[in-house]
Amino acid sequence: MADQVNQGKGPEQPPEVPSPEVSPASPHVKESGEAVRWRFEYFKRKCTKKCLLRWGPFAIQLVLALVGISALVIYHGQLAAMRGQLTAIQTGSTQTDILICLYRQQLQRLTEQSNDVHELAIQAKNQSDSTRSLAGDTLTQAKATNKIAAIAHETYLASVRPYLGVGIGDIISDKVGKLLKFDVVVKNAGSIPATGVDFSVHPFLNGRYIEFPKGPDQPTAILPGLSLRTPVSIPNQPIPFYDAITSGRTEFELHISVIYHWPGHHASFCQIERYDPNFGHFMDIGPVCKPWKSR
Repeated sequence: MADQVNQGKGPEQPPEVPSPEVSPASPHVKESGEAVRWRFEYFKRKCTKKCLLRWGPFAIQLVLALVGISALVIYHGQLAAMRGQLTAIQTGSTQTDILICLYRQQLQRLTEQSNDVHELAIQAKNQSDSTRSLAGDTLTQAKATNKIAAIAHETYLASVRPYLGVGIGDIISDKVGKLLKFDVVVKNAGSIPATGVDFSVHPFLNGRYIEFPKGPDQPTAILPGLSLRTPVSIPNQPIPFYDAITSGRTEFELHISVIYHWPGHHASFCQIERYDPNFGHFMDIGPVCKPWKSR
């Protein structure tokens, strides 16, 4: 307002202030408080206007420069932060890629190990099957070996023992004397002697036992390859056995029982010999009788 009023009137003049009262006792002039205040305001307004005219543009530029510098610093900080974030993201992405690659490698290794384990399992199963088959073959071979050993032992026992057999020899039919003669032969076909030999001959006519004279006592041991003969005679008196046997009207059989021993073992058997009047000899009809001791 004061500038508009004073515009065009020249420079502003300082306000008039009352003349100081000069005290005779003091050489100094003292201004009143009102004068000092007006003078201060005057110089203040004058200085402010000049400062604004002189330093205003510079101050504005300085402020703008400071603002720009501040913005640049802020932008630079933001840029650095963004670069750091980008670097962190890139680093994290790289680490993620590395982890993914490691995971892929580990997965591949696990897959390979799984395949290896599967192959090992298959090999173990095949080996187990082979072992089971080998065990089965070994068991079969062991059984066969035991069987062979048993057969060998039985063969040995069979080869080291006496074998007695019975036959009828030297059959004589005396038609004049009405007498049927023959020998009961017991032979040892084994490799060791037969001891405790006991055999008996029992004649049967039509299934009925008959008595007849017995021969002399025989030794109780038969050496390998040797025979024991017992003569038997069927007379015609007092009963006409001869005519009944030779004519075929009566069936004549001999039941021969044999018991013999060797070290740790014994054996017995019975054999039936039936007379055939058509051919004049005895036929072996099998071991269908029970052996018994005659003495």
